[in-house]
Amino acid sequence: MRAVLVVGDLLARTRLEQGARAAGYDVTASRTLPPAGEDPPDVLVADLDQPGALDALGAWRAEHPRARVVGFAF
Repeated sequence: MRAVLVVGDLLARTRLEQGARAAGYDVTASRTLPPAGEDPPDVLVADLDQPGALDALGAWRAEHPRARVVGFAF
C-alpha cells in the first residue's frame, strides 16, 4: 500500500515516515499535495497546520473522493 505524507515539520515527517514504513506502507514524503492528475495514494496524511492546508486538501479531496485522508494538527 502507498502512503503520501504532506508534512512541513522535519521531525514530525521523520516520525510519521518511520511509523508508516513499519506498518508496511511504501511512503513518499512531501511538503505539497500530489498533483491532481496523479493516481491517489492508498492513504494521504496531511499536516493541517500548514498555511492553506484545509482549502488545498478540500480541492484535492474533491478530485479523489474515494481516497483515504488523515489530517492532523499539533
